[in-house]
Formats: sequence, C-alpha cells, structure tokens
Amino acid sequence: MWASLPRITAVLMNRALRALVVVLLLTSSQAKVVEKHVKSVSAWKLVDRFCFEGMSDEEMNKSSSGGTQEPGEGLFKFEATFRAKDRISVSLFFDDNPHWYDSYNSKASEMSCAERQDAASVTQRLWKSNQCADTDCDSLISYTWAQPHNERNGHQFVTVNREFYFRSSFHRWMYVVISNCDIDCLEDNTETIFGRHCQSYIDVDYKFEFRQGRDDQQNHFSADEIGVLPCTQTFFVLQCLNMLGIIIIRGKLMHRRKYHWTVHMLAISIFIHLVSLLLSLVHYGIYAKNGVGNMSLLETAAVLDVACETLFLCLLILLAKGWTIVRRKISPSGRIKIAVFCSLYALAGVFANVWSRLQNDVATVLYIYESPPGTMKLFLRAAAALWFYYAARTTRINFERKKGFYFKFNNFFLFWLLSLPFAIALASSADPYRRFMVYYAFNACLVWLGQGVLLLLYNPSTQFNRSFPFHSHTSSMLGMHGRGNGPKSTMLISSSRSNRRQTSHGVPGSSSSAPPPSTSAAAGRPPATQGHPSPVGLVSSVSGGLGLTSRRSGQIVIKNQFDAVHFLRIKSVSDNIKMHLTELQVKSDELDRILDGITVDSPGQYGRLGYEYMERLSKEEAKNLNSGGGGGGGGGGG
Repeated sequence: MWASLPRITAVLMNRALRALVVVLLLTSSQAKVVEKHVKSVSAWKLVDRFCFEGMSDEEMNKSSSGGTQEPGEGLFKFEATFRAKDRISVSLFFDDNPHWYDSYNSKASEMSCAERQDAASVTQRLWKSNQCADTDCDSLISYTWAQPHNERNGHQFVTVNREFYFRSSFHRWMYVVISNCDIDCLEDNTETIFGRHCQSYIDVDYKFEFRQGRDDQQNHFSADEIGVLPCTQTFFVLQCLNMLGIIIIRGKLMHRRKYHWTVHMLAISIFIHLVSLLLSLVHYGIYAKNGVGNMSLLETAAVLDVACETLFLCLLILLAKGWTIVRRKISPSGRIKIAVFCSLYALAGVFANVWSRLQNDVATVLYIYESPPGTMKLFLRAAAALWFYYAARTTRINFERKKGFYFKFNNFFLFWLLSLPFAIALASSADPYRRFMVYYAFNACLVWLGQGVLLLLYNPSTQFNRSFPFHSHTSSMLGMHGRGNGPKSTMLISSSRSNRRQTSHGVPGSSSSAPPPSTSAAAGRPPATQGHPSPVGLVSSVSGGLGLTSRRSGQIVIKNQFDAVHFLRIKSVSDNIKMHLTELQVKSDELDRILDGITVDSPGQYGRLGYEYMERLSKEEAKNLNSGGGGGGGGGGG
C-alpha cells in the first residue's frame, strides 16, 4: 500500500494539473454571446441582462470614435431575424431608469407596449432603415439593413445587425427587451399592419454579444461575474491539496486498520467537490473563449455540489451522535431518521436547482438565494444545524469524558453550518453587482475549510487525533469486520477475540477456564495474565481503550467513565430482570393457590380441555398416594 501511494498521488495530481493547464489555455478574451429563439404571445418580452463596468475619469474624458470600441467602453452587439411585416424593436433599460420596474411589473392592460418603449432608456426600432438623423445618434448606433430573405411559412424574414456602445462612470445594469408594436399607432378603428391592433406576438431569432471595455480574459463577463474564473481556479488548486491529504491519511489509517466508513464518507465528499470544481472550471474556461460556455457542465457541477453538501452534513450528524467517537453503532431509529433526512435534503437541493433554472427571473433575481428556491435551501440548512446541535449536545451531556472535545466540535461546525445564512446576509448588504461573487467565494471557502478541519482531525500523525475519531484501538471494536484487507485483518480480529476471552479469567462467575501454561510457553512469551498485554492491546478495556482497568480483591475495577456508564447500564438491566422475575414468581404462586381451591363438575363433557384436566388430576392423585404409601411403609419397618 505505502509503496504504491506515491505513484497513485502522482498520477492524480498529474491529471488534475493537465486539466487545469488545458482550461487556462482556453481562456482567451472574447465576449458574452447569447443566441436564442424567442416566441411569445406577449408583445413585450425581457430576454437578458448585463452589468457594465464603470469607466475611469481618464477614459470618460476621451471622445468616442463611434465605429470602434474604445478602452473602458462597453459594447452591445446584436443580430435579429424576424418577419418583415413586424415592428420589432430592441429597448434597453438601465437600472437607474425610474420607469424600469413599473414597465416590467405592469400588466398589459395597465401599460401598453408603446408606453413601455417610450419609458426605455434607449429604443432601437429595427424595422426602420434610417432611424438616426442627427450626428450624435450616429456616433452611438451603427447598423446594417438586410433585404427580405428566407421565406418561412409564407412569411418573408429580414435580418438586422446593430451595435450599441456604452459609456458610464459607474457600474450599471442593462436590461434588454424585445417588443413588437407600432409606436405611431392609435387604438382606434384605423387599419394597421397588424389589422385593427397596434401590436402582435413576438417571433424572433436573436444573437446578443456583450463585451466589457477590458483587455484581459474577463472582458466578456458581466460585472457581477468578474472574478469567478480566478476564484474557481484558486479553490480547485486548494481542493487538490485536500484530495492529496485524504489520500495520504487514507493510507495511514488503512495501515492501522482504522479506515472506517466515516473516513470513507469524507474522502468521497472531497472527491465529489473536486470534480464539481473541475467541471465549473472547464465551463468558465470555455466561456472565456466563446462567450457561451457549456451549461450542461455547470448544471452537473451544481448537482455534484448538492451531493457533496448532503454527504458532508450526514457525516457531521453521525459524528455529533458519537459514531466511532463514543459508540460503535447508531440506533436503528437514528439510522432511519438520518437516511430519511439526507434523502430529503438531496432531493430538495436538486429540486431547488431545477426550480431556479425554470423560473429564473433575470429582472429581480441575481443569484439563487434571492429566490424562493434559495429560501427553501436556507430553511433546510437551518434544520440540519438544529439537529446537529441537538445531537452533539446530547452526546456531550451523556459522555462527560468527551465534554471538552464536543464543546469545540459543536461550536466550530455549528458556526460552519450557520455561516451560509451569514454569507447570504453579507452578500445582500453589498452592492448588487458584487452579491454573487461574495456568496460564491464565501461558500467555496467554507466547503474547503470544513473538509480541511476534518482532515486534520482524522490525521493520526497530529495531536488532534488523541481524542478523535475512534474510541477503540481495533477494527473489530469499531464494527469494521469487513473493512480489512488480507490476512492481517483476519489475524487482528481473531487476536482481539482471543484477548477478550483472556480478560474474562478471574472475573467472578466466569465459566471460562484458564488457558494451559503450555499455550504461552509454546509461543515463547509469558502468559498475558502475568502483566504482559498482547500486542493488539485489547486488554485495556471492555469497550475500546479509553483507560486501563485494574484488579482489586478478585474484582475488575473500572476507572474510566465511558466503561463505567456501559457497566452501570448493564447492571441496571440485570437488576430489573431479577426484580420482574421475582414478581412473576410471587404472582404465579398466588395463582396456583387460587386454582387449587377450584374444581369442575364432570370435566369430560368439555372436550379436549376437560380430558387434559382429568388427566392432570389423576396424576396428582397418584403422586399423592405414592408419597403417602411410601411414608407408611417406612414407618412400619421401623
């Protein structure tokens, strides 16, 4: 195992670094690109948003060339294909527009499509070939007009390309709206291109391109996402260190036959999170190249994050209940509750991601925790924190010897569980364009830190391991009969059973006999009962080695509280059994006296029960006669 560990580690790290290099090579700077088809019965439709960075004073003082993008100047470029008879317009609303939220939230009966266009910060009417007559407008908007082409379903379609250059001294959100209405139309009986109406449904193929005025690999990211790529790269490297650490600790614990299921759960959690970060990194790397990315990779990473979080929460609850720390097994009811909660938590997490994806409101929701699905996830996290606190507090009260450890363990991981709501509150207090990155970086740091702390606790080479994670020194006492590998594990379990038999010698009431002296002599060592414990060390205590026992007046004296609690529980059960048996015997004797004073007339008429009753009476009479005759004969002989 130890011979192959460096090779396994080298292979995993080599592959991870290769993937990172490939992603970094892909991150050339282009722009955010959105290419979709929108078909809606509404005449006014919000389709996308983008946050432009503010320009410096020096950049603002430079005049725009009008035809090319200047440093610091934002660019919105689009291409739209629509029916030639439609009146398609692209309206831009900035977040400081006082009419934006009224235009978005109002119903069609409250605010017409034409009124919404009038309220927009900028409206580009794509159906007009020459909408800008003055020089100032031409300096901001460029366009090309295509002749009708591409006939579909009896309709002629046209394609229009436009550009919009954005200049601002501060960060501003831009919301893009597509509408299909004639602003010059009046709601009367006048015949228009739409018949007797001023608007119609939307059927448009569009391609949007957003670009910041930056010269680095992030100029295509919206201002609220700038920093997500280097942040993902950083935590991917840190997670590789966690993965390397769990590989080394796994080897050490397997060498000591202590690779328990709790360690296995931590290893799986670390690996899942590493894969999730890798998929996110690949997505953002591709996004940096073509402005589109691979959303299937990002959605898969979100599902893996849910699996990682659920598994880690399950591990924390198991440790809070004392599994491997103060007890060998969790009660059946406890295991069922944990399984049900973790299953519901995982399903709710996946459901929240799907819900957020399908009901994404780009006008009001900046990230998932500003929506109802995020609120549901916060409530589940709070429920997990309450259960963790209750379990850890109960274990701490029942096992005084672990009071110090559970005080630190409970406080740290309770803060860890509640830190997500704290991160959401911190993000909500920040500027809107910073909220997503505050949450993203804080959450990635929390996951890495929580896994890293458990890695330190499980490392047998550190001082943290003295009171954690295992109450027992052997795999058999940890419930790991099937976790060993090879003959050594079998020998360990057999030796532990043998040592338990040896510790029973000298216990009052024990039916075991002492082993023959030749057993120890043949092995070339003194007997274990002469003060030389076996190498396995199971003679330390009954339940797993929290303290050595001693003998006094032919009795074993228990010195540690862990063993004493279990002994007193067993003693209490034994006393209760004896008390109930005594009470049953008294009740049985009283019932016999009552039944002896009662008989049945002609019992044979009552079937089988009657014949059995007559047979018992006959046996009792015969027994009484025999005992009476024997006594008389003995007397006569005397």
